[in-house]
Amino acid sequence: MFRKIQSSIFSYFFTIVIIALIVLVAGINSIITRFEKKSIDQYLKQITITVSSFADRKLENKRRDVIELSALFINSDKSDGTIDFDGHLKIAKEIAKAEDVLVIDTKKETVINSVNKGQEIGLNINDNAFIPFKLSTLIKNITNDKKEVYWGDIYAYSLQGGAPRIFLLSKISNSNIVLAYVFDPRKWELSKFIDANLEQSTDVLFVGSDGKLRSNSKQFELNPSAVLLRLSQQNYSKEELDKAKKLNTIIGIQKVDQQIIDELDQFNRGVIDVASVNGIRSLAMIQPIRKDGLNWNLVVEYEKTQAIIGWSNVRIYINILLIIIAAFFIIAVVQGGRKLAKPIYALRKALEELVDRPKVFTAANFENSGVTEDMLSKLESISALVKEQHEKGGKLKAKYEKTEKKLSKKSELLEQEIDKTKGLVANVSALEAVNSEVNQRVENTIRSIKRVLKVKLFDASVFSSSVENFFHMSSLKSDISSDFILSFERDSRLFFFLGDTNKHNTDAALYRMVINSLINDVVNVKKISSPDRILETLNRQILDMLKHDEFVFDYPVNLAVCVYDRQRQMIEFSSANQSIFIYRDTVLDEIQGDNIGIGGVNGEQHVKFENHYLPMNRVKNCNLYMFSDGYINQTNKENIPFGQSRLKELLIDIQSESIDNQKDYVQKTFIEWKGEENQQDDASILGLKLI
Repeated sequence: MFRKIQSSIFSYFFTIVIIALIVLVAGINSIITRFEKKSIDQYLKQITITVSSFADRKLENKRRDVIELSALFINSDKSDGTIDFDGHLKIAKEIAKAEDVLVIDTKKETVINSVNKGQEIGLNINDNAFIPFKLSTLIKNITNDKKEVYWGDIYAYSLQGGAPRIFLLSKISNSNIVLAYVFDPRKWELSKFIDANLEQSTDVLFVGSDGKLRSNSKQFELNPSAVLLRLSQQNYSKEELDKAKKLNTIIGIQKVDQQIIDELDQFNRGVIDVASVNGIRSLAMIQPIRKDGLNWNLVVEYEKTQAIIGWSNVRIYINILLIIIAAFFIIAVVQGGRKLAKPIYALRKALEELVDRPKVFTAANFENSGVTEDMLSKLESISALVKEQHEKGGKLKAKYEKTEKKLSKKSELLEQEIDKTKGLVANVSALEAVNSEVNQRVENTIRSIKRVLKVKLFDASVFSSSVENFFHMSSLKSDISSDFILSFERDSRLFFFLGDTNKHNTDAALYRMVINSLINDVVNVKKISSPDRILETLNRQILDMLKHDEFVFDYPVNLAVCVYDRQRQMIEFSSANQSIFIYRDTVLDEIQGDNIGIGGVNGEQHVKFENHYLPMNRVKNCNLYMFSDGYINQTNKENIPFGQSRLKELLIDIQSESIDNQKDYVQKTFIEWKGEENQQDDASILGLKLI
């Protein structure tokens, strides 16, 4: 009973403490979350206002400059009443920092002059070169709306090789003349302002109503190759990527996240969680820019991990402090509970006395021990009941002794049966021990076999060959690889083998061990040098094994063989169901092998393989790449395989890198393409710098 009373009291106090701690932690974390959101909102709002003010100031400066320049033309009439353009166009171009200034006669709808004296002179404003810019519409707007200046939008300018350009129109008063200032948005000062005033995790972008960029991203300014590689893995066409690479810009090509596009016309001033143009989660804020015909939006993107990292630390420190406070509070509750439990401890002592000596127990002996009067009264009643039960217990004890004698005889018989059962249990235990020992030996044997079967994918002989610069990349689907790489050096020839057994687990390991032995016999014992004859000999030997019921070799092997004869300056290549890439000087060629494997239950004894001859006597730089189909067949999250054409483009892009660095690019690209998807097969690539 004492334990129940003590448990109830302390359970009550501890329940209060735990509830108070949960409420306190939840409340403070809720406050931190509100402060975190408010801080991020204020940061993004401040950046948005700052950059918006900068952009507005720059646009206003352009507006003021072209208006003042228009006045310059008004005051430069010749004696015959015409305007002296040649004397002032160059000044206007330099002051406005424009690429060109076009003079347009609105009555004739024709370009009559320009600073650069280019192809534009004499063209009608409805010419195909001006149609994307909607030049005739812009001229009507500046004429009908009676505005002094009017901006167009950014489009590809065919007369400048498809480079992005934007027109700013200014009307000369009391004339039919409109000046069109042509600007290159790649040279705007936004990126310099961002680098000087914003941290690395923040990017600012101009976005058109179509969701496409009107300025380059910060990441593109720092590393355009990385951005273009990421875009190639998205839904951008090859023509768009080639254009971006040629013009060194993603203006008018890359789009922002669809969630930003959906918010462009909503004038949303709040923070939204989006995927940034750099492919990472970010918090974004949108600010519309509507000035002199411009219909753009300013988008500020703030990397999400950087936005919340500071507040995450604050949350951790405060929660630790709360835990410390709760610990002190619990200690205080325990100390207070001890004072409250003093009468209970005294009652406990009295109850123990009642249990030990029920016949002589008197409740009055505990009046000054700390037990309350109410407890003493109830204790007296309990002692009377205990004495009564004690007397009844004596009578029951006598009956029990009689019953015990009867049970003693039955117990002897039961013990005899138990002895027999123990003998049977001992025999069973002995059998279990023997069985356990046998199982342990079997498991040890299986583990030893698996360690033997985990043969390395790569043959270390390449390290000791004459090829000084090479790399090998491998990504295994399981512990035991189905791919294998071998190399041999004999006289002036270097032999390279890369194959796929198309098997898994122990079958793959056994297959590799056997075929490695066969290849060594063909090259170093039989001295066969021609790749096609090597494949044909291996095919016959494997099919002979199948005749002796070696069903582990029932599936054909994919195998590529390259022989580099340094004396003849010649590469010979033959392949069973595999291809290679060879880079000679500035050209990367794909050499395809025969579309048939070696061996297999349906294989033929007299298969002939084609031998390819690649002369190297005039080649100054040569890289050779052998690969298994596991690399090109790997799919991404959209179930699209990597493919040989994409691998070819990757190898072309990394030719400027050293052979050691090429491995990092190849491996990183494979990991990024696979993402979270399961690996479908072992992937292997061997890169060799032969010359």
